[in-house]
Amino acid sequence: MSANELWLRLPRDRMTERGYGVTHKPGDVARKLSGTFEIDPVTGFACCPVDFSMTDPSGWDGLGEDFLESEPFLGEGDVYTTAWSHRDPMATFALTATTLLPDGAGLFFGFVAYDGGNGFELRRGPYRLTFTPGGKLDLYGPGSSAVAGAEPVPLASVQMWDEEEWANQDHFLYVYAAGRWVIARRLGPSPRYLSYLAPAPDDGGAVLPADFARLYGLGYLTFALCPERHGQVLDFTFERTKLPEPSTTGAIGLCHSIPASGGMLGGPSIEVTTFSDDGTEIAGDEDPPLAASAFSYNVTALLAEETGGNLYVTRCRVKFPKKVDNDELVGVDLLGDGHPALPAIGIRAPWVEERRGLDPASCGLTFATVSDRGALAPYVQPNMMGQWKPGGVQRAEFFTSRPQLTPHVGREELPIECELGWKRFKEAKWPGEFTVAGMLLSDAYRAVAKVAGLSDAQMVIAAGTDYQLPRERADGEPLFDFRPGQTIAEILCYLRDHFSLRDILRFTPDGLFHADPRPQAASGTVFYLTAADPADPLGLRNALLGLTDRPYIRRDSWHERYDEVGFANEVEVVGMADDGRPLVAVATDWPSIRDPYTNVGTEEEPVLVPTFNYVAEFRRMVILDAGLTTQGLVDWVCEKTLARVRLLKLVAECRGSYVQELLEGDIVEVDTRGLWRVTGMKTRWDREFPGGLSSYELEAWDPAQETLP
Repeated sequence: MSANELWLRLPRDRMTERGYGVTHKPGDVARKLSGTFEIDPVTGFACCPVDFSMTDPSGWDGLGEDFLESEPFLGEGDVYTTAWSHRDPMATFALTATTLLPDGAGLFFGFVAYDGGNGFELRRGPYRLTFTPGGKLDLYGPGSSAVAGAEPVPLASVQMWDEEEWANQDHFLYVYAAGRWVIARRLGPSPRYLSYLAPAPDDGGAVLPADFARLYGLGYLTFALCPERHGQVLDFTFERTKLPEPSTTGAIGLCHSIPASGGMLGGPSIEVTTFSDDGTEIAGDEDPPLAASAFSYNVTALLAEETGGNLYVTRCRVKFPKKVDNDELVGVDLLGDGHPALPAIGIRAPWVEERRGLDPASCGLTFATVSDRGALAPYVQPNMMGQWKPGGVQRAEFFTSRPQLTPHVGREELPIECELGWKRFKEAKWPGEFTVAGMLLSDAYRAVAKVAGLSDAQMVIAAGTDYQLPRERADGEPLFDFRPGQTIAEILCYLRDHFSLRDILRFTPDGLFHADPRPQAASGTVFYLTAADPADPLGLRNALLGLTDRPYIRRDSWHERYDEVGFANEVEVVGMADDGRPLVAVATDWPSIRDPYTNVGTEEEPVLVPTFNYVAEFRRMVILDAGLTTQGLVDWVCEKTLARVRLLKLVAECRGSYVQELLEGDIVEVDTRGLWRVTGMKTRWDREFPGGLSSYELEAWDPAQETLP
């Protein structure tokens, strides 16, 4: 066997540069913004400048003789111009503002609470604010005041005013909605606020729908209410930012909250400007596109009315896409003799450990390097690319995480954790630009993998995965409503787990991404059980039998057990017809419930196996899938699923020789123990085992159990 090789590229990986840009809430970078805008202090969103004046207050229905109109008690200008006081502190009052507040619009509420009051409520649409005499403010949501048999629980609470400043002093409150945030903010010195993230309205409307404000209470109270006001123009510019590397293409995006009730004359829109190395702007019609070294952007919106709900820009995004550099692997062999890059210093990796399994995120490599002081400094960086070639044959292509260097007297050690290509899927995010509904599963795998930057030449998608995904109904919820920000790894696993559990998603030794059905035939690898005989410690008996160069498993390491995970003896499948009717099928393995033995053969040739004491015990599995739209399909899925899950899995763990061509999912034969599927393997190469010693996780393979829905 030729020498093992462990290649690591320096100084950093350029094969899959993941792009760069900016994604932020405007409040996160307010110091880099200029223009006509304000930053909401609660959410950090950018909004039109807000006018906090109390001019033109609303009138009130229901004043009656209990109320006396008062003089403005807060002075001249843009504060109170009209207010009323309740005359009897022991009587209750209920008033309704005469000004209709439009969709999404907030309000300004100013008041003075005098001695003798027991608190009051201000109701606005589905929400109500309760003020206590001590200055505490509680926010209640829709229906919270009518909880049967229990005290209502507020959605949010805060002590807005201290006890000593509550009575006989003026207070101003701004109640508004920033998107789905319902906020009550104290104005003036010592700002405090109450906030609540409301659920999205079922009808897609505003969190604060069009409604009148209502006031309920007891005691002396002077008050005024005005609708929310703000400027018509929103404009801010993000200052010029230098790019890490030049780029010729870019993508832009803008997220904003529910727009103003009066509508918008223009926007919101985002315009990105790119600059060349010498600082000049790059025209958008340049052909070919010029490489940009810096960018800035401007967000603008013009509201149609001066009154009504405000506009909140919640997030801006400028992204420059991935680039691919096809440089050959250049670096050093950490296991080879002599290192051309560092000829005077010896670097060695005393051991390498490889992990592979059906969970693609579990596959990776770990090794440690040891050298004289100062030699390993170039390797302390993230995302280096490497290749592992045991016996000179490539076994894995990997990416490193950031290693932690440990210095010792006269030397230093550097353990390095590596992941296979799946790391690219864990880092890449779903852009939310298309749906996979109605696609063949193989096409869906391919389309999703391309989002992570893979080309067709970098993936192998087997035709055996050609299951057609359900189509979305025009009047229904999206079936594949993947959220922007979800990782590509999560989405690929979702598609496999929901539509083809027998598929294997993996990166093969050549670095290509594969989506394949699990092998349905033996790989040809046969393991022989070695004799664990104290009288033959050197294995001479195996040598006489000519077994020493064949794959082996140590007999004393072989352990079998039954695994209950995924077992069921009753399956219920629920689908949905095109008209919305539920479709149900139930299949029960009655022999496993009524009898101590189950027939896994045929009626002509029965094969009885123990039911492992599940007699009179139901183990149910329920499958809900709106994509099953006919009763025949529901029945078929139910029947096939029960055939797969009604038997316990027999699993084994063992240690044996490393087999170069063996990968997770392959089927092997173990002498005297039958056929087994490899579900996991961990191999270590070191001074004692230069050819590798593997620990295997196996699952007994029965071809009769391989038919799936």
